[in-house]
Amino acid sequence: MELSTNINKKFYSKKGDILVNLSFPHDIFLITEENVLIPSKFVVIRLTAGYDPNYIYQIMNSNKKRFSRLSKGSVLNFLKISEFKSIKLDLPDFEKQKKIGEILRLVDEKIKKQQEIIKYEKTFKNSILGEVNVKL
Repeated sequence: MELSTNINKKFYSKKGDILVNLSFPHDIFLITEENVLIPSKFVVIRLTAGYDPNYIYQIMNSNKKRFSRLSKGSVLNFLKISEFKSIKLDLPDFEKQKKIGEILRLVDEKIKKQQEIIKYEKTFKNSILGEVNVKL
């Protein structure tokens, strides 16, 4: 079987795109690289000038539970693309969006690093406990 290499450019990401999984659990991703192939069942939010992608991503990600309430289906929960058109955001000016978005990105980065440290410390603890012979 031969695969086509002529994929329409609209199926590739641009830096700053926000992808939302239309099926549960409605994961949200901020794209930081160009030309990532966008999977099916994802909606692409491509912002225009005056909107900070990181800020919008943070706001959407913090309201992920609301997406679950908007989804439809008895067996498979799916968001409809039309639901995104009904979303209204009260946004600060662009400079404030950039500042808040950057602060929240740094907090997320710190949380991720802390989670990695905890994981390594648990592994270290378990390796020590594995060396201890306990006779009951």
